[in-house]
Amino acid sequence: MENSAAITNQDSTSKDYSYLKLQNRLFRYIWSSDYSAPITEQLQKGGKVLDVGCGTGVWVTEMSKNYPLCHFTGIDDLPIFPQDNEDLTPNCTFLQCSLIDHLPFESNYFDYVHCRNAHMDFSASAWRENIIPEIIRVTKPDGFVEHCEVDEHYVNEGPIMREITNALTSYNASLNIDGMIGERLDEILLRTGQLYNIHHQQKYSPIGGGWGGEFGRLAIDIFAGKCRIMRTELAEEMRITPQEFDQKIKACINEAESTRTYLKSHRVYAQKLA
Repeated sequence: MENSAAITNQDSTSKDYSYLKLQNRLFRYIWSSDYSAPITEQLQKGGKVLDVGCGTGVWVTEMSKNYPLCHFTGIDDLPIFPQDNEDLTPNCTFLQCSLIDHLPFESNYFDYVHCRNAHMDFSASAWRENIIPEIIRVTKPDGFVEHCEVDEHYVNEGPIMREITNALTSYNASLNIDGMIGERLDEILLRTGQLYNIHHQQKYSPIGGGWGGEFGRLAIDIFAGKCRIMRTELAEEMRITPQEFDQKIKACINEAESTRTYLKSHRVYAQKLA
């Protein structure tokens, strides 16, 4: 969902989601691909693909260009994806709908269902009782589902970053959101009893431009972008003013130049039992 569902439709017009497109570029660097499931042959032949929580729609638009015989559908509960854009390929569609309810598709409809960066958009119970069951329902037998999530906490955090991520953890806990659900997605999928061939892959990537180069700088910019989206909530959690929070973000960016911090991301894919 690219971390957008917690914001209301009214708020979405004033939020800066530009970091989401940077995020797509970072994931491609980390994973050297736009997906991990072994579906290339299927995509080349054609099929139906769903992106749950498509955010700005960048994954859908780029995949639709790479695989013109497939039809890609992106859904989100915020209309921040392209709308009436002449540059869109004819094989992609975007739809605004609630992701917590029954998805507006027939059962066994999609060959591949993709969901990325949605861990902060749903409670732990919603993941287990709504999101994952609906993703499985709309997937064809033997079709693939794939999730990609980044851990809420980073490896080797500096003190300022730890202060911010601790505030994020506390805020998420009040909403029953599991910011480390990526660590457990394979177990959650296994417990459904409806999936097989479950694979869980993990990657580490530097955050901070001083030692991480171009993509380390990209990662810290994305971190700052995410934090600014939640500026009001996190400032309140930290009991500081929004202006003081802005200064924390600036200090965190500088701190990351020397702490050699890593982000940890997960990709989990599986097939639906016939």
